[in-house]
This record gives sequence, C-alpha cells and structure tokens, in this order.
Amino acid sequence: MKWIDKHVNANLTESYNNKYGNSDYWQYQRLMFEHQDILNAFNHFIKIVEVPIEILDIGINNALEIEILKKISQLKDWDWNSINLTGLDLSQNALNIAENRLSELSVHFKLFNEDVVEYDLQSNYYDTCLAITSLQSASIYGKDYESYFQKIINSMKKTSSFLIIVPDCSFENGFFIDGGAYNVNLNRQDKLFAEQFINRSYHILNKNNYEFEILGNTFKSIVATRK
Repeated sequence: MKWIDKHVNANLTESYNNKYGNSDYWQYQRLMFEHQDILNAFNHFIKIVEVPIEILDIGINNALEIEILKKISQLKDWDWNSINLTGLDLSQNALNIAENRLSELSVHFKLFNEDVVEYDLQSNYYDTCLAITSLQSASIYGKDYESYFQKIINSMKKTSSFLIIVPDCSFENGFFIDGGAYNVNLNRQDKLFAEQFINRSYHILNKNNYEFEILGNTFKSIVATRK
C-alpha cells in the first residue's frame, strides 16, 4: 500500500510512522518542498524574521526542510554555526535519516522521538518554531489543540517567530490537486479543513501578540513574528 492510501488515526505514533517514515513518502516529500507555495513561504519567512539562535522543529521528519531552509537562508547571512536545532518527530525511521542529513549539513542539533504534546518544552527558550505540514496531524484525535499550541507559544521567547504550513490539496498521479486537505475524521477531502485550521492557529497567535501573514493556496502558510 502506498503512503497516500494510509491515514493517520487515533494510534498516532504507529500510524504516523507507517505513513511518513518510509521512502515512498520521501519521494513525494521532495516534490512537495519544490512547490512554489512552500518556497515562497520559506523565502518570505527568512526575509522578515530575525536570525534565530534556538529553533524548534515540530515534525522534522527526515530534515529535508532544514536542508532547504539552510540553502535559502545562507543568501540572507544566517550563521548556522551559531544556530541550535531541536527536532521532534514520531517516526524513528525518519529521525535516523534526519540525523545523517543534519550531520552532513554541519547543523548543531538534538532530535527526539516524541510527540510535541508530551514533550517537556522549556519556557521562554526558542526563537523560531517550524511546523511544516505537521501540526494538523497531531491536532485531530481528541487533543486540545488550543492548549498544546499555547504550550508551544509559552516555550518561545518574547521576540520570536513561527512558520506553519498546512496542505490544502490532495496528491494524485504525481500532481497536487487543489480543493481541500484530507480529513481523516470525515474520511474524505474537506474543502474547509486547512482554512479552519489556519484560522484556529492565527487566533491563538493573535491573542499572544504575534503579527502574521497568510500565504499560499495549495499549501497555506502562516508567517508570524512577535517583537
């Protein structure tokens, strides 16, 4: 069974690893990260945020996003020798790939095979949080999204930033098809899923004094900063 036919369910760790911790997904992932919506989000994010010292990456998977982020950010004078990365993911298979990739990239990193809902986040610690197509998976099954997103915000410094990306598409025959993200609760495409998730996220960010912009169509992004 291909990754596209597998769905995250209430057994989050097992189903997430089964869907996203394999080479079948990683081939798609490369296509996803070459999509213009995602490249635009990365470029805009790097353009407006202050250079971070501590980065939290939720759902880092195999760290492809860090490879791309580092490549783009070097054009904006980010000094990765001074940056520390903390990466969380439910798939140990993916983290094994991430460890090799980050070592090759000479990034200072710590990786944890944990759910952000359970992970003990240090308060007032991180400068930047990346959540690239990850938060919506953890928010589906009986978890209080507002509470655990607030927990993430509490781990951020007063001056900090977020980049959150949510798919608003399906992937069929090698193409991204706009018109809604897959909602496992409904077992079908849901045209409102991504928009509603983005709305929930930016209301929480707004309550915590972040300024934000919403970008993209096929992949919707929130770029948020607090100064």
